[in-house]
Amino acid sequence: MHTRGKSHHGHRGWGIALLLLLFVLTSCDGTSSLEEHWPAYTPNPAWKGMVEAAVEQYTTLGITYKPNLQNYTTNGDWLNYGVTQSWSESESVHFDADGVPLVNYGGKYYYQPVTVSIYALSMYGRYVDGREQNTDAFFKAVHRLVLLQDDSGAFRYPFAWQYYLDSQPYPPGWVSGMAQGLALSVMARAYELTGDQTYLKVGDQAMRFLLVPVSAGGVTDEMTDLNLTLFRRHIFEEYVAHPSSFTLNGFMFTLLGVYDWSQVPGQMEAVATSEFDDEVDTLRHILPYYDAGGFTAYDMSHITYGRTPHLVAGYHAIHIYLLHALASITGDKEFTSYEKQWASYVPQ
Repeated sequence: MHTRGKSHHGHRGWGIALLLLLFVLTSCDGTSSLEEHWPAYTPNPAWKGMVEAAVEQYTTLGITYKPNLQNYTTNGDWLNYGVTQSWSESESVHFDADGVPLVNYGGKYYYQPVTVSIYALSMYGRYVDGREQNTDAFFKAVHRLVLLQDDSGAFRYPFAWQYYLDSQPYPPGWVSGMAQGLALSVMARAYELTGDQTYLKVGDQAMRFLLVPVSAGGVTDEMTDLNLTLFRRHIFEEYVAHPSSFTLNGFMFTLLGVYDWSQVPGQMEAVATSEFDDEVDTLRHILPYYDAGGFTAYDMSHITYGRTPHLVAGYHAIHIYLLHALASITGDKEFTSYEKQWASYVPQ
């Protein structure tokens, strides 16, 4: 009797799952449909005070997006970071014997894949604009980045990290889509300069890991936490969280890396091209959800977590110049429209 009861319960479960599937796939008139539903969204007027405070902070700190506006190319100074990024020793940052930065976490210094990549890209920028006479600093950072990649293709963080939306710290070995994307931008430039197959291999492995779903330990996430019908939509997560947070800057930085890799002839060229096109379309759909009504939110936690929007002054500028870069690649008028709208929120 007990066995039969379990069997009956199992069939019932399958039946419920089938009904749920039919509900998702069937429109109101009874015809089969796979249409996506993007939820209606309007910024909450109650956020006005927070938005005004964020604009004031942006203004007081003298933040600006303008120096990083760039018509993006894979062989140029990456987002003008060669000009705009400065590197110096401090309590937070030390440099190894090769000049590659290590970052202080909990009193110990670590090579952090995003920091090493940004340093490499800024050194590349200094070289291509003539302020560095050779590529030594760039390739020292590239070499360190290659050593940071594991056998799975991931660039893992070697320290624990307390993400602001999680109650428990990420354990050492956590992964980020942004780390993968920035590494792709670095390897694309290293390969373009040398033709060395090492960088092609590292980049292909990085691209493969980027596409591993969150459910399998990767960083590509479905957008079902925004709406269940969006199961075919994916986003590269800077921070893997449950519910998903959909961090905007991390996604756009990663998109630039995927674009860079689509320009590199190799096994993953076609895959990177297809992924870039797909994720650009996703970005086009999700941009409205980051507008808090006069300033941009860092992520979608105000939707998926039901909290107030996470407004960070510096990231508003980053959102604008990343949109400008992506618009220059794609020619997408919506990207340009949002770039102009978000730029209008802050002093010019």
